[in-house]
Amino acid sequence: MSIVTRELDRVSIVPKGAWNSNNTYERLDLVSHNGSSYIARKNVPLNTQLSNNEYWILVAEKGTDGINGINGINGTNGEDGNGISSITEVDVTYAPGHLDTYRVIFTNGDTFNFGIYNGINGTDGETG
Repeated sequence: MSIVTRELDRVSIVPKGAWNSNNTYERLDLVSHNGSSYIARKNVPLNTQLSNNEYWILVAEKGTDGINGINGINGTNGEDGNGISSITEVDVTYAPGHLDTYRVIFTNGDTFNFGIYNGINGTDGETG
């Protein structure tokens, strides 16, 4: 019996802080911008905007700002916003040609699932 060895690409989300158009990013890098969070679908070239869905997926979108923290009901303070409590793997194999599924769990209990496609050849989301 022979042992097959395979080097895996990145297999986990890597927080990178605030997005900067002057940086390149790798597949599964997590960035924030103007209150929203994005994950790189594949390696991202320099100057690639977050609106480019070929490279980025929106994970958490900033909600509407209140006026000076007041919600307008008898001048009381507005409710606290919801952040990300955790990101968990739902159906993740890291196998080429497979859509790995992750779940974002927010602090209010809401959830959001998203997928990252592993390219057929195992790199950069390419299909062949």
